[in-house]
Amino acid sequence: FVTEDVSVVLIIDEVLKLLLYRVETEKVRVVRDKRSDFTAPVNRNQIKQVLLNVVSNALDAMKTAREKILEIRIVKEDNTLSILIMDTGAGIPSADVGRIFDPFFTTKPVGEGTGLGLSISQNIIKKHAGEIKVSSEKGKGTTFDIRLPLIRSENA
Repeated sequence: FVTEDVSVVLIIDEVLKLLLYRVETEKVRVVRDKRSDFTAPVNRNQIKQVLLNVVSNALDAMKTAREKILEIRIVKEDNTLSILIMDTGAGIPSADVGRIFDPFFTTKPVGEGTGLGLSISQNIIKKHAGEIKVSSEKGKGTTFDIRLPLIRSENA
């Protein structure tokens, strides 16, 4: 498990570039503050996979939304970096919020999701000695808070 100090904005840019076609064709407005950039000791490809999963899910959740806004913020608190990914999508039913990180759990129609993306994402963040939290309100949207330590842990 190899980590390097990487710009978080750079990883977000790479993810948005991969999803640019969807963002444009689905008319999603992306809001972000590029001024707050931090480097974090992470495995770049693994964090890119996590962000790709979470942002893809956000785009899926906004398919039928009237106003499609994807907001990405980076906040530093002490020795922790939070990457906040907020969408104006359908939200996650409260009965499902506690299950979204379970392997094979999906709310997507058959054939559209494996139910592994968030489970894998949670495992990656745990390997980084971080945590991933979610808050959601049905019909109003969802916020994922990906917290990563800014100090290299012993097991990394």
